[in-house]
Amino acid sequence: MKIKILLAILLCSSSVVMAQSVDENEKRVYNYEETKHELAVSLLPILRGEVPSSLFYRKNYLSPKGRNMGFRANMVFQNEFNSNFLFEEAVNFRKNRELTYEITMGLERQKFINDKFIAYGGVDLGFGFANARFFDRIGQPAGESEFFNIDVMRYSASNFWGVKYHFNPRLSFSAETGFEVFYANSVFKNGSSFTPTDRESGPETFGLNLLPLKALRISYHF
Repeated sequence: MKIKILLAILLCSSSVVMAQSVDENEKRVYNYEETKHELAVSLLPILRGEVPSSLFYRKNYLSPKGRNMGFRANMVFQNEFNSNFLFEEAVNFRKNRELTYEITMGLERQKFINDKFIAYGGVDLGFGFANARFFDRIGQPAGESEFFNIDVMRYSASNFWGVKYHFNPRLSFSAETGFEVFYANSVFKNGSSFTPTDRESGPETFGLNLLPLKALRISYHF
């Protein structure tokens, strides 16, 4: 008789727990079993009056240990012509072109706070390449094309913490803070159509960046 009573109590308690979990899932605006993927654009360039040049991707998933996780990647492509490049050699040329490529990838652990808010934190690793090329030198002889070129390679590791707010199942807003450790080296090149290219190693930089506002993003979930 005692065994039957104990079994009845266990069945009732398990059904209550299951009902509570179902209710929580039904209340949540987000359901990452249905919308595992998201694409996002950065709002920071827009606030500065610029066009966004990056695309962010996140895949939300459940780890083998049952933890809510996210794989993330951010890709940057920027191409500018005749910008106000702050470099002493730039004053000798009429034209310039800047290219920037960068990709970061990382993992994050997520904590579901309530039906609309999610907190998360993790680590990103990044690699970037930037090129600035100056041409049409002032005072150069007719028919001669002189140029000056800067190549920069950049490697980074960053820690981040963020919070995400879901407006609805398809749309969310997120903000991040964190810090970044980076290393960069540069190479200078100059020459012309009649002379060989001279190559010179530039400065190497190692540093730490504190990022109070690392990212502001608007995301679409699918």
